[in-house]
Amino acid sequence: MIMRESLSSKFRVREYECDALDHLNIANYLRYMQESALDAFSKLSLDQAHLASLGNSLQPRNVYIEFIRPFTFGDLVRVKTMISALEHDEIILSFEFLKDGGEESFAISQMVYDFIEISSGQKMQIPNDLHLEIRTKGHWISPYTPAEMLHSLDPPQGAYSLPWRIEWRDVGSDQKLYIASYLDYLLDFVLRAAADCGWTHKRSLDEGMVWVVRRQWLNVLNDAEFEDELIFSTWISEFKRSTVTRDYSIPRAQDDFLIAQARTLWIALEVESGRPRRIPDVWKQEFASQIFIR
Repeated sequence: MIMRESLSSKFRVREYECDALDHLNIANYLRYMQESALDAFSKLSLDQAHLASLGNSLQPRNVYIEFIRPFTFGDLVRVKTMISALEHDEIILSFEFLKDGGEESFAISQMVYDFIEISSGQKMQIPNDLHLEIRTKGHWISPYTPAEMLHSLDPPQGAYSLPWRIEWRDVGSDQKLYIASYLDYLLDFVLRAAADCGWTHKRSLDEGMVWVVRRQWLNVLNDAEFEDELIFSTWISEFKRSTVTRDYSIPRAQDDFLIAQARTLWIALEVESGRPRRIPDVWKQEFASQIFIR
């Protein structure tokens, strides 16, 4: 396999891209990944216009992001993009997030792109000429260590659930839900789930505690479209001294057709020091209705 240096894209963190903690919102990491991937694909004859002329597209499906340290407003982010695996019907990209001018990782991630036939919406084999060009010109890393992927996540009886209708602002020109919008929805949804247990963001701050995401998995299994109503379900599947793992199942309401699954590893930090802190017993008691240890 030919070894080449990675491609890099740069992004300035805008104020509106940050959350209430002044951290770059996790969904925007995924948006940066997508933009970086488009830059990489354009150098491999895989730009959207060319693929569309062939009746094909590349659709992001599986995502894994590990957050190491946060970006804040004004940071110049450098995203290194590498092809880490090439299958007959998909491309796996790896990304590293760095502050421009430094070599310290702020986040690492992977994303699987399916090669799609537009007319049918089904995965298909990458044509031989494109496959050869990717192998010849691709920017590779080695060895490839795949991120842990999700398996079937069946929501337990009693999991916290809410309906969620897809908004116009969250879809592309094909009227399909942007993959980054799933992360926006998950964050809004889990805030609702926590508030229903009596734990608002303000209460956590009053207790000297703040929650941040350390790892995020997302598998988009089928397309969701504008005005579809989805059912978001969540439950706590693992509990440790300072961390909580939440699983999510997202079927379509009208027919229970599974659209996506996700997992988020949350860590509790002390507000003042930013260090991990023990989750208080009262928190465990008040979230008991959402805890289903796997």
